[in-house]
Amino acid sequence: QGNHKNGCLIYSIGSEGDFMFENAIQEAIEHDEPCEIHVFDVDNYKGVAPRHVHFHHWGLKSSKDTHPHPNVPLKSLQETLKILGHEGAVIDIFKIDCEGCEWTTYHDWVNADVRLNQILVEVHQVPPEAIGFFTTLQNEGYVTFHKENNLIGDGSCVEYAFLKLARAFFK
Repeated sequence: QGNHKNGCLIYSIGSEGDFMFENAIQEAIEHDEPCEIHVFDVDNYKGVAPRHVHFHHWGLKSSKDTHPHPNVPLKSLQETLKILGHEGAVIDIFKIDCEGCEWTTYHDWVNADVRLNQILVEVHQVPPEAIGFFTTLQNEGYVTFHKENNLIGDGSCVEYAFLKLARAFFK
């Protein structure tokens, strides 16, 4: 659990209107301190989001992305943190399935003014950036604690779970 004022803090990026993960988290912790759960998606699912979810109608883009996206609402992680007042916070679970944006946004995950304790990510395809992705996460103290092939669709996606460990663990 992080240092957030309302118990734990969860960011879930890319829901496609499916809130099973968020519902399971809410059910698992409902008797403990409440979790503040934020879901982000480029499609507007506000009308179907459960009561315990703070839904935001925007997706994630790289902070280096200066191109206009007139038909797709996108914000960088740092912009998102500022808007929601979460700068300097601990995000206990950062779940992201953004259909490929992981390859352009991962530097922001480790450079933004926030600590991500767990990262749950579905990676899509395997571009040359994949080596930098895994190296960057490892250099920032993340270890892989789960890996699972997602065989739905063309089978080219893999779900990874990373946990942030203290630097002392690696000595």
